Amino acid sequence: MKAIGSVLPLRHAIEDLRALFDGASFAVIWSSLGREAVVALGYASPAYGLLRFFERRGRANAALEVM
Repeated sequence: MKAIGSVLPLRHAIEDLRALFDGASFAVIWSSLGREAVVALGYASPAYGLLRFFERRGRANAALEVM
């Protein structure tokens, strides 16, 4: 489960919040926040591509469903 959780964006955010509540400074968790931003971009890029794909297919077929 730890391997799967390492690629989920919430895991890093929760770890960072725990570190902040334990007294860590932003300098300590800055690299982790950077990784979080990279993971978010990694999810957002294919999501945007799929949105554009389904939008084009929907307009071409004049339908809301692609299947």
